[in-house]
Amino acid sequence: MLGHNKELVLGTAEWIGGSRKRFEELVGFMVSEDPVLSARAAWVFGMCVEAHPGWLAPVLPSLLDRIERRVHPAVTRNLFRCLQTAPIPGELEGRILAAAMAALGGPGPVAEKAFGMTVLKRLAGGNAELMEEIRLLVREQFHESSPAFRARAKREFGIGKGR
Repeated sequence: MLGHNKELVLGTAEWIGGSRKRFEELVGFMVSEDPVLSARAAWVFGMCVEAHPGWLAPVLPSLLDRIERRVHPAVTRNLFRCLQTAPIPGELEGRILAAAMAALGGPGPVAEKAFGMTVLKRLAGGNAELMEEIRLLVREQFHESSPAFRARAKREFGIGKGR
């Protein structure tokens, strides 16, 4: 077994390069039922979407199908990391919002929650009601959470400032 390290991930992302076909094959691994395979593909996926943000939209429905079920946290984390900046198709905003709210309110890893917070803020935009609902979820977890969670809550929502 070769392992899983940054050098291997960078090499794989370089091999995919500008090939949409190879990227779609990678997405197939990411939605795999094999948790190790999907986790390893997720890191490469994040790098590819960073280089080609427009590639996310066509594969987003299958990725959302996968994270709406039980999935390795690396898949959700890398998808939310990409959704912080990549274009989000309007017809998928509701599903993304629901997935990010579930991650924020769930028992998952802090990185999943932190990236989800940024996605939620982005989707909420000027919707004051939705922003308040998100803030409530964040406040409920603020004092018992990790420093990374608190830092993201302060940055995105101003929660915890001045204390």
